[in-house]
Amino acid sequence: MNDVARALRMTQPRASKHLRVLREVGLVRVPEAGQQRLYGLDARGLRPIHEWVGGFERFWSESLDRLDEYVRGLQRKEREDGSGSKQPGGPGSRDCRIPDHRGAAAPRVRGLHGRRAPRPLVGPE
Repeated sequence: MNDVARALRMTQPRASKHLRVLREVGLVRVPEAGQQRLYGLDARGLRPIHEWVGGFERFWSESLDRLDEYVRGLQRKEREDGSGSKQPGGPGSRDCRIPDHRGAAAPRVRGLHGRRAPRPLVGPE
């Protein structure tokens, strides 16, 4: 327990209280080992959260894919009309990625593990 408290920079009673709460909600398991308590993560308790967040990931991935398709269609139309700007990142440019806060183009959002997320029937609830 002292090692955990030291690593987390908190007092031993406070670390004990946090670990007790995690044990009560099923996020850690504690097999008995004599006088020692060996805490281990039980990730099964995180599955409902993972599934809930996954709904948002699918929703936003699909929404951003549709926005990307729309922007590409506008760019195609501008090129066909010959009215596109030659300025990088401007109207008519081939770069349709939105700059992030550092000024670099942000990557497209993908589903879990790099796979394309399936098209949702409805948005997250």
